[in-house]
Amino acid sequence: MTEAQESEPRVVRSVGGYWVVESDDGFRLKRQDPAEGKCPDADAFVFKSDHEADVVADLISRAFQKGFSKGTTSRTIGGLVRVEISGGDKGRCELYRLKDGKRDGGPIEVKSQQELVEALRPFFGVEE
Repeated sequence: MTEAQESEPRVVRSVGGYWVVESDDGFRLKRQDPAEGKCPDADAFVFKSDHEADVVADLISRAFQKGFSKGTTSRTIGGLVRVEISGGDKGRCELYRLKDGKRDGGPIEVKSQQELVEALRPFFGVEE
C-alpha cells in the first residue's frame, strides 16, 4: 500500500445524517448528502475518538427535528461540554461548559442545528 493510500480518510460508520470519518488528524464528520441540507456543515470539527464524533453527530441530528421524542437527551462529550436537548422540533437545546466534571457557568442556549454547530466549535473546531 502506498503512503497516499494509507492517509486517505476511512469511513467508520454512519450516524444521523453524517459519516464518521477517520483521518490522520483524528475523527471528523462529513455530511452524507450536503445537497439535501438536512444537516449543517460540521467539517471543521476534529475529535479524539470515534465515540465523541458519534455523540456529536447524534446530537446535531436530533436537535430541533420533527419526529424525535418530547423527552430529554443529555450527553457529556469528552469531559468538556454537556448538551441537553428536549422537545423535538419546537424544543430547546442548551450547552454547559464543564470544569472538573461540573457545570462551569450558565447555559448556552441555541435555537437551531446551525447554532448548535457554532456553539460546539470552540470545543472541537479547528482553524482551517
